[in-house]
Amino acid sequence: GLVDVDALKRLLTCACIDPCKFGVEGSKTLECLLREIEHGESSLEWYTSVEPSGSKLRRVVTPVFVQLMWKDHVLVEVEQRANNGSVRRRNMLLAEKKAPSDKDAVAASFRGISEELNLPHDFPPLNTLVSVLRECTCTELRESASYPGLPSIYYTHHCALSLNDVG
Repeated sequence: GLVDVDALKRLLTCACIDPCKFGVEGSKTLECLLREIEHGESSLEWYTSVEPSGSKLRRVVTPVFVQLMWKDHVLVEVEQRANNGSVRRRNMLLAEKKAPSDKDAVAASFRGISEELNLPHDFPPLNTLVSVLRECTCTELRESASYPGLPSIYYTHHCALSLNDVG
């Protein structure tokens, strides 16, 4: 596996991906990509391309978009605060990368809700409070917006959940 940022930089360069584009103009840094890989939130894989260059490197990620509803309300993530204190406007459905510890997309949804709402550890299990209305999955192959020049395959899940009325 990758041991440090320099090893990741060498791997990307070997794959003709310019790591100097990372961390500029709102894109994420090499350190962020390494952390994603170390935490199992994404991975890198070689794949066979139809282009003459043959083998290429791509990022594999499984994002989960969570539509948590209660009556006619939908939970929206207004902003995201980074560890360095910066704030990024989101105004979108809650989104979470599926982690290796998540059994499935619904488990990732519940983990994301718990983390984003900062629920205490003794909070009742979400599966007792929330019903799954529907789940769908799509696959998309495109360049990563977070990491310029890095082709990515997204196995995207959309989970529609409803907060149960608890008399």
